[in-house]
Amino acid sequence: ALVAVECDADYDVGAYADIGPRVVQKGTYTATGPYRVPHVELAARAVYTNTTPGGAFRGFGVPQLAWALESLVDAAADRLGRDPVELRRQNFLAHGEEFAPGDTPIDGKLEESLSRAAEAIGWTRASAADRGRGVAAMLKASVAPSVSEAIVRLHTDGSVSVLASAVEMGQGTRTVLAQIAAEVLCVLLARVTVVQPDTAVTPYDQTTSSSRSTTMTGRAVQVASEDVREQLLRITAEALGVATRDLTLDEGAVVAPARRLPYAEVLLLRFGMSGGELIGRGVIAPGRTAAPLGGSTPFWEMAVGAAEVSVDEETGAVRVERYVSVADVGRAVNPLLLEGQDEGGVVQGLGHTLLEEMLYADGHLLNGTLLLYRVPRADDAPEALECHFVENADGSGPFGAKGAGEGSLIPVSPAVANALARLTGVRLRDLPLTPERVWRALRARR
Repeated sequence: ALVAVECDADYDVGAYADIGPRVVQKGTYTATGPYRVPHVELAARAVYTNTTPGGAFRGFGVPQLAWALESLVDAAADRLGRDPVELRRQNFLAHGEEFAPGDTPIDGKLEESLSRAAEAIGWTRASAADRGRGVAAMLKASVAPSVSEAIVRLHTDGSVSVLASAVEMGQGTRTVLAQIAAEVLCVLLARVTVVQPDTAVTPYDQTTSSSRSTTMTGRAVQVASEDVREQLLRITAEALGVATRDLTLDEGAVVAPARRLPYAEVLLLRFGMSGGELIGRGVIAPGRTAAPLGGSTPFWEMAVGAAEVSVDEETGAVRVERYVSVADVGRAVNPLLLEGQDEGGVVQGLGHTLLEEMLYADGHLLNGTLLLYRVPRADDAPEALECHFVENADGSGPFGAKGAGEGSLIPVSPAVANALARLTGVRLRDLPLTPERVWRALRARR
């Protein structure tokens, strides 16, 4: 069993602080990863250097610590003669167990995610002589404390407007918020409009970051929609002289035992004219704002990655042939959008794993353009990329959902490095795993 973790980390934040100190704090707080560790000593510093300033990035400081921790877990398994999957499984935090004293309990089943990843990558099957497999796991806390508000308006024509300040930047937030309102109010998705965020119009939301929009803003939209739903049921019950428990919503109407009233008729009952609207409000705020060792995250984002790699020993070039990403999402509100987010995270993670590095000479950045700074292209993606989701409806978001989108990036680099080590016997301690670094390590081994 894991007994202790000692972490001493220096983060190069560049010439200006920007958000660097928060990245350091956030990443280091979860330096023990998804494991039960009784003795912990953590120290971290944000170091100023005359280099490009660093800011927020998918994973927010956690990928750096995951690279170190998960490489060490595999190294420990190798030294002990243990299977890396089983060593992790033995030491995982259990569902409902506190990550740290007073902090949010673990809200997912890490062992289930690990089993899914191991099965999908074929962990127990013999691999080809020129292939190696590796796994890694990590968790990430969201921003804490966290506040979101939403307003939902039901109009006389039965259409719905959602007012929320989560910003759409390609992640699909507008679609998800519309889906949540449509689900609660039993209307077609096409009948729901999500108003463009505007601080003069839409209610307060803390931030569109930290994988929180579905969980926090989505929950606020759900609460606001349920407010409208209760108003519909109450108005109809009073008008018909029935109990609200005898009423249901179905396809834009309130259904009573002997009558079906479209929403337009319910509003007519309420206002006595063809006008007016029902307005619901949802506010999601933390029940507590601090824990003894840090903020209480509203949810944990948990991810497991499994990689199968090959290497050209003549050039040192590493190729990720297969990659399996498993995310514990509670409930996938929109599986297709979620899959896109997870795939994007994996490919982005391959960037700092295999390619991306800022090169300096005499204080000057040598590769400060996309022509020279190599990011992943379509042909760098694994030949086979699978995304799996564990759904147990155990999240704090709508319908039991949890945040996702960052987690898939975090285990990529250690999973690939662990696969490379199992294939070649060479463990590198620096990223990226460039052909030159790998080639030199292979030659040194010989």
